Amino acid sequence: MSTALPKPRLVFRCQLQDYSTALQWGAGYLAAADAQGELYIYRPDGQRQRQVMAHPGGVLAVACQPDTQQFASSGQDGQVLLWSLDGDLMPLKLPQSGQWVESLAWSPDGRWLALGCGRVAALYDANGQFVGATASHPATVADIAWSPDGRYLATGGYQGARLWNVPELTLAHNLFWQGALLNLAWSPHGHILAAGCQDRTVHFWYLADGNDAMMAGYPLKPSGLSWSPDNNWLATTGSSDVTLWPFDPPGPEGRRPLLLALHEAPVSAVAFAPRRPWLVSGCRDGYVALWRVGEGDEPVQGLQMREQVVALAWSQLGDDLLLAAAAANGDIGVWNVA
Repeated sequence: MSTALPKPRLVFRCQLQDYSTALQWGAGYLAAADAQGELYIYRPDGQRQRQVMAHPGGVLAVACQPDTQQFASSGQDGQVLLWSLDGDLMPLKLPQSGQWVESLAWSPDGRWLALGCGRVAALYDANGQFVGATASHPATVADIAWSPDGRYLATGGYQGARLWNVPELTLAHNLFWQGALLNLAWSPHGHILAAGCQDRTVHFWYLADGNDAMMAGYPLKPSGLSWSPDNNWLATTGSSDVTLWPFDPPGPEGRRPLLLALHEAPVSAVAFAPRRPWLVSGCRDGYVALWRVGEGDEPVQGLQMREQVVALAWSQLGDDLLLAAAAANGDIGVWNVA
């Protein structure tokens, strides 16, 4: 497979009615949502398949079940809904009422749906039936993430991360840290859990021995994390440069990060492509850059959104590699980067 990054071809452009709040690829469709509460489903060619008022007050999160036509959404109305493309709809019974659910994630095999609800994480089966909830955390669960093998559900927030056995939701590992986490990202081989932190650092744990380390020096909070598919790089936001930490042996300790300098405003989103050494970064000024990591420090291609980039998502659809970008003003763009 060639690593040369071809010129992206615009597939379609669309405009949501309000601020973009969620963007994710499903099995042959793109789900997007806005702050007005509308949920949009688009086919890969840009045909709008569905638009529905899902959560009055605003959609908070969308999660597409792998390899199916089913997805979940949550909103400021305090509800979590399980949808299918043929129109079926099911509200989930939450373990804590009155709590917004801002984190939704399907297990890699699509068997379980997890969500962060207040100070607990909850687990549901693929039919929307409640399975159980974790013990209470010291504060609100900020993010959840599945291990690549689906064995653990990670939760992050104040005082570090916790790993829970699935489906029992018994505590497997307590990855203590005195600060507060923003987000979580597992390495593709499952050996490392990384987290962006409120104190403008990136923390990570080696799961084999429990050792941990921290990378500091960010002027802004690193709200975006993405691992390369070969586990060798962790891309982060947190400045106007894209910061890439090397995780090939011997790891990032004592080594300088690779800084990809292009953006004039802070980088707001990063995402590695599946199975290729390609990285996309989005900026607060709306510029989207595509990089071939490891081959020079200049972007290969550039795209322009109409406002700050708030989300980036890749999808491998047959021979097509699709890149979706969402801007703060509801501008959505999809390109074929095959």
